[in-house]
This record gives sequence, C-alpha cells and structure tokens, in this order.
Amino acid sequence: MEAVVSNGWALKYVGKELQADIGIVIAAVQSNGYALQFAAEELRADRQMVLQATQTSGGAWIYAAEDLRLDREFVLEVVKQHSKALKYVSNELADDREIVAEAVKSNGGALKYASHYLRTDHELVMEVLLQKLTAFEFSNILEDDVRADCLRARAKVNRVVKSPKSCGSRPPPGRPPKHPG
Repeated sequence: MEAVVSNGWALKYVGKELQADIGIVIAAVQSNGYALQFAAEELRADRQMVLQATQTSGGAWIYAAEDLRLDREFVLEVVKQHSKALKYVSNELADDREIVAEAVKSNGGALKYASHYLRTDHELVMEVLLQKLTAFEFSNILEDDVRADCLRARAKVNRVVKSPKSCGSRPPPGRPPKHPG
C-alpha cells in the first residue's frame, strides 16, 4: 500500500486483487491519475474513481471505461474539471457545442480538440479569442512594444473575422451548406 501511495504507477506491479481494491486504487490515482489504466475494469467504470484520476492527470481520461467516455453528462463533468480531457472524447462529443464551450471556458487551447465544425463556429471562436486577448491586455508585463504587438494582433484578428473566407462561410467537409429557409 505504501508503494502505491507514494507512487501510483506501482499499481501496475501489484496483483489483480489489489488492482480491484477501491482503497488501493484511490491512493494510486491520487498519486498519479494514469494509474487508472492498471485498475480493474469495474473501477475504471466507477464515476468517482475516474473523476479523481482526471483531477490528478487529465489525460487519464483515456483509461476510463468506454461507457463513461460515451456518457454525455459525465463527459461534461470531466471537461469542467480538466479541459484537455476533450482530446480523448468521441468524435460525436467533440462536436457537442455545450461540451466544447465548457472546455474552452477554462482553457481556450482546448478548441484544437473540438470538431472541425465547432472550430469554425464564429461565436465559440470569438469567446476564445476575447478570453485570450482580455487576459493578455490586463497582464502586468506589458511593455510598450508588447502592447503594440497585442494591438496589432487584435487588429489582425478583427480583419480575419470580418473576412467571409476565414469565418467558415464554406461548410466543413461532410456538412451540407445551410440554405436560408
């Protein structure tokens, strides 16, 4: 038990019985969320266990049981906790606007794991850009040249956003164009 508490990776080397012991596995994933991969299948399907593992290591999400990875409400809960878990969700859930919006709320970079369609969603992309620009604008490290770079970047973003070619005027592959009713 002590080895698992100090190094969750040690769960890999214990017997199947200990890999199915909830106390041992909790200690392991609290130390290293990736230890979830060595837990018994029933514990990888346990919501609280998976939440604990992803809280420690967001990438541990990939070792959750498939049923949990396909559960929309659970995925929403996980990305609220760790936005980069979006990288490991199904294609269908990466195309779910609410899930993606929740992920980018805390980390705009999570947008790269969204579906192509949502990466062209004007409103969602603007939320991410404004979040980043606002955070940078209020930074205490802005010197005049950095501030000027920021303003140039903002102007460039504004030009790109106003250009119909850059804002998803064409539907992404596999999506039919929207025709006005």
